[in-house]
Amino acid sequence: MPSLFDTLHKETPNPLDNIEEILNMNDWSFSRISDNELTVTLTGKYCDYNLIFLWQPDMKGIQINILYGLALSVSNEYEAAKTLMKMNENTWLGHFEISSDTSIPSYRYTALIDSQNKHSYQQLENIIDIALAQCEGNYAAFSLLSDDNITDDKTLPLALMETKGTS
Repeated sequence: MPSLFDTLHKETPNPLDNIEEILNMNDWSFSRISDNELTVTLTGKYCDYNLIFLWQPDMKGIQINILYGLALSVSNEYEAAKTLMKMNENTWLGHFEISSDTSIPSYRYTALIDSQNKHSYQQLENIIDIALAQCEGNYAAFSLLSDDNITDDKTLPLALMETKGTS
């Protein structure tokens, strides 16, 4: 029977290779920074998103970070903190955060991936789709918070409401 160390440190296929395939199939340009890091910039409905994929082979974990193409106004820190708490209460997978250094909002999600499992490719596609949908759904609130002139207490809750249909 293999030791726990051997089990945890055996060579594991890299799921970033699968993510590269997904990005290529969508004709998205990306940059493979290292064996364990890949970045891509995607244009969403409302802004550009910088996606960073990190692979942690010893944990068999993949992390996706999606940074919004905007920075929040420093004058809105209090409102941003309240809004972030509300967003995260309603976010089932992953969470939103705001960088204390740059005031750039982002979404982060980490999943355990068995890249030898034939279903992991589909799991990676789902992670990307869910993460981008979460970001698009909360863009309006972050956009309001990037403005120096924060609106009244009624506007931000409206920006967080889930809507149906399209315009």
